[in-house]
Amino acid sequence: MDNPSDAATAPTGKARVVTVLNINDEDAIRYVLSRMLRSSGYTVVDAASGQEGLRLAADGPDVILLDVQLPDIHGYRVCEMLKADPSTASIPVLMISANFVLPADQAAGLQIGAAAYLTHPISVSDLRDTVEKALSA
Repeated sequence: MDNPSDAATAPTGKARVVTVLNINDEDAIRYVLSRMLRSSGYTVVDAASGQEGLRLAADGPDVILLDVQLPDIHGYRVCEMLKADPSTASIPVLMISANFVLPADQAAGLQIGAAAYLTHPISVSDLRDTVEKALSA
């Protein structure tokens, strides 16, 4: 598959645009992850805090990439809030962290509803594959 957006087609038969909401408070990390996602063919919307991410999630992205450690609301709590809201509950949440990397951290993220739990460093291909798996679930 050359372009991830080829994986899903709209009723007209044309490839649909896949939008990823990237919630991460670290400017440099958010920038790198967004570049990785865009290079894989996704449209990316950036949020620098949990509150901003929750607000932007209401716009209905296809996937949410959520940093665990945020300055205003812990990522686990953001995930719980997204999964409790009927308007965002079906959006796959991919949690990502450089600090919370223990198996117990990953299990906690998955238990609250994350579709996947990634740890840094992550390659473009691993990120793309995880997004595609979440979209096809």
